[in-house]
Amino acid sequence: MERPQGIVLHIELDNSRPKIWRRFTISNALPFIALHDCIQAIMGWEHQHLAMFITPFGHIDLDDESDTQAAYLPIGAALQEPGDTIAYVYDFGDNWHHTITLEKLNTRNCTQPKVTAGNGACPPEDCGGINRYKHLLRLSKRAPLNDDEQEILNLFNMQDWDAKHFDKNEVNQKLKEEVPPIFD
Repeated sequence: MERPQGIVLHIELDNSRPKIWRRFTISNALPFIALHDCIQAIMGWEHQHLAMFITPFGHIDLDDESDTQAAYLPIGAALQEPGDTIAYVYDFGDNWHHTITLEKLNTRNCTQPKVTAGNGACPPEDCGGINRYKHLLRLSKRAPLNDDEQEILNLFNMQDWDAKHFDKNEVNQKLKEEVPPIFD
């Protein structure tokens, strides 16, 4: 990379309905390990499971015991031109697949990641993956529910679930608290 610069990324949870996505600015000098921390805050995940990136260089494993240094590779090495994509997989049991697309190159660097737009609530952790989440959404809209169905919704705190909820100010505050700024 010649010099750090800001980039605009779009991340979408694959196969989500309604679409769960975020648009955010970030520095291309940020390493993948830090992008992982940003994604956790941006999407609403809770750092409870392993994750990896799938890039043109192969898989970047974020396991603490991994001997690879790829986690410290800057994201600008894989995302260079608008339209470039990589994948992010969170929780290998529930298998949450995300597609990350480089939308735009900025002229200046971005020292603090910032969400500019988005849609959709993050699914609850450990709810069983995207198809199980869709089933829970259907249950949350149905009435009356039997005792077992109500218990399942209660287990995931989805009694009054708003699948379209997204508050970018709340997410940006979380980013400020959890992700330190980068300096040129």
